[in-house]
Amino acid sequence: MKKCPCGLVARVLFGLPFVVFGLFHLLQPEGIATMVPEWLPGRGNMYVYLSGLVMLLGGGSILLSQYEKIGSNLLIGLLLLYILLVHLPAMQIEATRQMSMVSLLKDTALIGGAFMFARRHCKCGGDCAECKSKSKK
Repeated sequence: MKKCPCGLVARVLFGLPFVVFGLFHLLQPEGIATMVPEWLPGRGNMYVYLSGLVMLLGGGSILLSQYEKIGSNLLIGLLLLYILLVHLPAMQIEATRQMSMVSLLKDTALIGGAFMFARRHCKCGGDCAECKSKSKK
């Protein structure tokens, strides 16, 4: 019986872009730092390096199928921060409203994907309602 390649394809399609974006953040922080809201305390580069590291670790963990739950949770946290600290405030400005809405919806969808990777490693032993419903299918 052949093993389905869907898991590998999903890991590559979801994890690899985060690795690439993480590398962009770490290797070219100056351009990305201009997107950090001015009202956030500290320097823009600090946020760029931190988010790049989280993307690299999160995407890498999913891509390599190692520590996927931790990596997924890192990405969920980062994307939630983007929504709360970048996209929602930018939606209050007429000039950036449309792009901010697109980015908010994209990051919401990515959070859903990260939750799916995190969920693969449920530690309930099959005792939670979700695992019981999966076993009945």
